[in-house]
Amino acid sequence: MEITTKSATETAQFGQKLAIALTEWGSGERARVIGLSGELGSGKTTLVGGIAQGLGITDRILSPTFIIVRQYECSGDFPKIFYHMDLYQLDPNGGNTEFGIDEILTDPLALVCIEWIERFPQLSEYVDISIALTQQSESVHTISVNSRSTQSIILEV
Repeated sequence: MEITTKSATETAQFGQKLAIALTEWGSGERARVIGLSGELGSGKTTLVGGIAQGLGITDRILSPTFIIVRQYECSGDFPKIFYHMDLYQLDPNGGNTEFGIDEILTDPLALVCIEWIERFPQLSEYVDISIALTQQSESVHTISVNSRSTQSIILEV
C-alpha cells in the first residue's frame, strides 16, 4: 500500500488511522512491531505521534534519538504499552541490543514503533513503513506500508 500526504497534519492523521488498524490486529505471542525507515526529517516521528494519538496517548511524542526508547501506557486491551524507539545512534551494522529490546519484543501486549529499523537487521517480522519526501515539496510525503509478518494487517484509508 502506498499513500501520499501533503502536510505533517495529514501524516499524523494517517498514523491515527493506522493505530485503529493496529488495535484490531490484536496481540500475539510477541510484541507487534512497526519498523520505520526514511531520511532524516522525512516524517517518521510525526507518523509515530499520530499512531500514539490514535491509541489515546495524550503525551507529546518526542523523538527518543538520544535515549533510544520511550514508553507510554495505553488504556485499551491492546496495546497495554506503546514503545517508541529510535535506533539512529546505534551501529548501522546491528548488534546493539544492550538497551533491552529483546525483553520488550517478548511482551505480547506491547506495540513497538522502531525508527531506523534497518539498524536492527535481526528482526524479521514487522510492518514495514518507509517514508520519502517528494521532490516537489518538503511537506509532501510518500508512505509505503508492507507487512513482513505472518499475520497481515488490513488498513482502510
